[in-house]
Amino acid sequence: MRAVRGAAGEAAARSQPLRIVYATGTSHGRLYLSREDIQQIDGFAEGVLEEAAALARRLAPAVPVTTAVCENEPTACLLGEAGPDATIVVGSRGRGGFASLLVGSDSLRVAARSHVPVVVVPSSDDREPYCPAPRALPVCWRCVETGEPARSG
Repeated sequence: MRAVRGAAGEAAARSQPLRIVYATGTSHGRLYLSREDIQQIDGFAEGVLEEAAALARRLAPAVPVTTAVCENEPTACLLGEAGPDATIVVGSRGRGGFASLLVGSDSLRVAARSHVPVVVVPSSDDREPYCPAPRALPVCWRCVETGEPARSG
């Protein structure tokens, strides 16, 4: 929920609405997922979104908050939802293994493909924000929690 906290702060600071998106990735699993599996995944996603929206509304009561479950993979979902004036806020680590130790692979893909600013919110155990290539990406990298600029790694 750190990304939601950061996104609520960004939305409030910019006087913009907040859209919280949960990517299920079920569009790629239609061959091996049953209808019940997809319903269960979507139900879980809705629960996470309800919790996230409630948190965002508590943190930024003046910000309009909407949610969406997207059946595509995270990068396609986030880039597809972002309008030309958007700022995308993502967590620094996902559920991945070794590759997620520095910056989550989804965060990196979003940042590399985005045409709008991307804020990567560090996880609670990140000592220093990591920016893989700050000059090569059209991205706004910063540490939302401390307000300090991210350091190149």
